[in-house]
Amino acid sequence: MTSQDHNKTIVFIYSFFGLVLAVTAIVLLVRDLKQKDWALAIYKDALFIAATVLSIYLLTMVYGMVRRKRWGRVLALITAAFFIWFFPVGTLLAVYIWWFMHSDGAKQLYSKSSS
Repeated sequence: MTSQDHNKTIVFIYSFFGLVLAVTAIVLLVRDLKQKDWALAIYKDALFIAATVLSIYLLTMVYGMVRRKRWGRVLALITAAFFIWFFPVGTLLAVYIWWFMHSDGAKQLYSKSSS
């Protein structure tokens, strides 16, 4: 695989998670729970806010990676650091992302001279 193929794979992975969170936020917004329990309402609102913020973050990061911006690479590395805790799949993804982002191909892909 070339560096561009690895980058496309990582963009796909992060896009998938971002879109899943966006759909979750939309479902939480549209779904009207007729509960009188205030704790459940606060829980639903907190989930909506968290899903919205995380989906915006992930999709912004994906945009930066598609445009091959340095800040997109930095955000991808930061996010991979959080993925490492979701053993075993998240750990494998984090190791793959860190491996690629620190390779010479990724450094060249995200350098200013290639943009």
